[in-house]
Amino acid sequence: MGTVYPGLMLEDLEFTKRDDKILYIADAMEKYKKAGISGKANFGERPVVLIVDVQKGFTSTENPLGGNMDSMVENIKKLIGEARRYKVPIFYTRVAYREDGKDCGVFGEKVPTLPKWFRDGGGWDGIDGRIAPRQEDFIITKKMPSAFFGTDLFHLLTYLKADTVIINGCTTSGCVRATVVDSMSHGFRTIIPEECVQDRSPGPHKASLFDMATKYADVVKLATVLDYLRRLPKREVLQTPTAR
Repeated sequence: MGTVYPGLMLEDLEFTKRDDKILYIADAMEKYKKAGISGKANFGERPVVLIVDVQKGFTSTENPLGGNMDSMVENIKKLIGEARRYKVPIFYTRVAYREDGKDCGVFGEKVPTLPKWFRDGGGWDGIDGRIAPRQEDFIITKKMPSAFFGTDLFHLLTYLKADTVIINGCTTSGCVRATVVDSMSHGFRTIIPEECVQDRSPGPHKASLFDMATKYADVVKLATVLDYLRRLPKREVLQTPTAR
């Protein structure tokens, strides 16, 4: 534990107070454009799909750290269906900690319920069954917000010669945002399908999408990503199974 110091409660700090001067996102976007902050990352030719922490503990309203993310899950399901059809590699990340939670570090001090509910093998740490990974998919277990930190993700993406990372999952303001920043920092064109990310609260969700869209990634519609996958050069198309 770090040194405990006296201080104000979080709700006493200025940034948590209502402020009539805060711009609506549309107005802020215009201000950023005038400043030259909102270019395009664009798509490359060798994408992967990265699904961040779509685990039972985050997609269930029965878990205090979770919420109703049904819409996001269904949209991710559509995306991975097309990704599989065109043999685009799919990566899943999950957070999971040992029994005593010590491998969560200072992150666990900030969010003490995280190692409690996401104990490795405890049930809540499992990937949501609606988008369950297959044998050919990659599963990355992480301890920190970014999928790149302390994992072999960058090594695997480099080995696959990936140039584009399509990031989905939850939460938008937490592990998704951290992963997006690191993805761009590692030199990948980073794409976020708007309908495929979600947060517990709409405020942080929208603010984070704005921040990522203006500086780190392209936030686009799911339909745009699906169209991109279908137009990939030299793609190898899998046969769609015949319905029985």
